[in-house]
Amino acid sequence: MKKCASCKAEISKNAKSCPHCGEPAPKKTSLFTWLVLILIVLYAIGQNSIESAKEEEEQAKSEKIEAEAKKRQELARKKAEENKKSKEEFSAKKEQILSEINDFTKNKKYEEAVKLIEKYKSTKDIDIIKLEKEVSTKHYLAKLKKLPASKAQENLDLYKKLSLIHPSNDKYKKKIKFYVDKVQEQRDWNKTGMWRVGSYVDSFGDDTKSKYITNQNKIRGTFSNSATQNSKLDVTFLIDNYNDIAIQLYEYARSNPVKDYDRKYYVHVKHNNLEKTFYAKNYSDRLVFINKKNIGNYQIARQVGKIRPVEELHSMLKKGGRFQFYIYTTSSKSDYSFVIDDSKFYKNAYRMLKEK
Repeated sequence: MKKCASCKAEISKNAKSCPHCGEPAPKKTSLFTWLVLILIVLYAIGQNSIESAKEEEEQAKSEKIEAEAKKRQELARKKAEENKKSKEEFSAKKEQILSEINDFTKNKKYEEAVKLIEKYKSTKDIDIIKLEKEVSTKHYLAKLKKLPASKAQENLDLYKKLSLIHPSNDKYKKKIKFYVDKVQEQRDWNKTGMWRVGSYVDSFGDDTKSKYITNQNKIRGTFSNSATQNSKLDVTFLIDNYNDIAIQLYEYARSNPVKDYDRKYYVHVKHNNLEKTFYAKNYSDRLVFINKKNIGNYQIARQVGKIRPVEELHSMLKKGGRFQFYIYTTSSKSDYSFVIDDSKFYKNAYRMLKEK
């Protein structure tokens, strides 16, 4: 039972209206309505929390900016006091200070001379300005004299400082260019690009410590002969040392390389628009570049002086760039062609090959 809100008479809880006065029973709030109300309250609390957090963050930023501004002002005030004191000191002891700087320079105590110059630099005195250039130059050159070329970044920094003092000095400009390249080379010291340095293993699978260079992925090309034209070709380099550069040719991109014995090949190479012809001989499953100047009755017309052909190919690969290979042999009427887009980092791979 419950009381009617209008006449106060007792009525049933389930009555839709009061049987005494006819007043309708108040409707119950649905569960959905309560959920909506709860969500509205939670959203309002959340928004209030976000706004509070933003205000706190803005306040913290404002306080930090204000503190930094005060710090800068204090540093500027101290610097101004130091400059004023230095000017007064320099004005009173100019000849003595200049003499001390010259003595330090004469005795190659450049750091002490630089400290004195730095102390009185704010005076903007013409003698101090002249001495600053002279002493700084000698100081940097003395450092460079003791610095090994292997410390490329330190050399580069010093030559940049010298170039600022002497902007028209061509020697310093050339040194900067040299050490910019050297710094990049050192950053790329362990990169091998398309190449990989591996080690041969014995019949038990143990490392023999004998290393070789090969390409990370097979190089794609084409081959042609009397039976096929422009069919798929895969190529793998196997490079042991200066005396052993070999190529394995996989016709139709199969898993087994071409096998032959004693057949002689001509290897025409185009590198950055420069063309060279090398010679190779097939030993079992690979073409091995040879250093001999005669192949059968064919005399090599090109003279390479003291540089042997295989060494020359190494040098070309080290320079990086695009390579086009065209390999052919007159006896089998077969020819092979493939491209290396960029042999970049071969120099690093070759260095790793030679490392003990």
